[in-house]
Amino acid sequence: YDNLNQIGEFIAFYSQILGVQTFNFYLLDVSSRVKNYLAHLQSLEDETGVEIKLVKWNLNDDLMNWNTLWDYGSLSAVTDCVYGGMSEFTYTYIVDLDEFIVPYFNLQKNNTNAFINKIEELKKPVVGQRSDAFLFRNTFFCQEFNKNLNYQENFTIFKSYSRQETIWSHQLRTKMLVNTSAVVAVGHHRIFEWVEPEVSTNTKVSQQAALLHHYRSCKDINMGFGNQGQPVLKDKVTYDDSVLKFRKRVKDSVFYKIMQDS
Repeated sequence: YDNLNQIGEFIAFYSQILGVQTFNFYLLDVSSRVKNYLAHLQSLEDETGVEIKLVKWNLNDDLMNWNTLWDYGSLSAVTDCVYGGMSEFTYTYIVDLDEFIVPYFNLQKNNTNAFINKIEELKKPVVGQRSDAFLFRNTFFCQEFNKNLNYQENFTIFKSYSRQETIWSHQLRTKMLVNTSAVVAVGHHRIFEWVEPEVSTNTKVSQQAALLHHYRSCKDINMGFGNQGQPVLKDKVTYDDSVLKFRKRVKDSVFYKIMQDS
């Protein structure tokens, strides 16, 4: 992994817009310049208040194969992340580096509690239940729709405004914000088992509140269950620059400036 611009914007966005204080990265195959960037941020923890935790994801050579170990054992990494944060953090975002949860309203404060409060103004759980996971609907900002950029060479969410028109179902490709103390079994896209199953629930976040912006190539990705629908690249394309309202705050951050200088 050598996409310095991507990981730099990822850290800057989630820390400055959603108030994330700790990032857990599981390192499998990472370039020296990305390692150096993360090490630099680690040295600034007292100044920034943001902690960078690095876990060496040491897999045997025979497991370094997608067909042998699906997604390189990422579900184990997700579980480790959630369980590891239970004693320290109330909430954990479960997202990939090319996924940005973008609020579609203005936040009075740039932190997760303010974000949750705003979401629950629009949709509250039923009486007797509690929102312990928030599911964000996915939409692809395909590389093929944003030909002015090369996501591997000059990645930025602030020049990628063309996305597929379809907003995916809450049952497919969602990512989430979870209450760590409420979870027993975590999946990639929803919580499967709760400490209090009669109370906790997966809350579907309205697309008017926030969306999961997914920046990647959409080659060979089909819509629908089991990748059986029409190709994403045949979907209509729409313009969406909703992320621009966060550009100044992200680009003014120390994380972004160090990324540019690295």
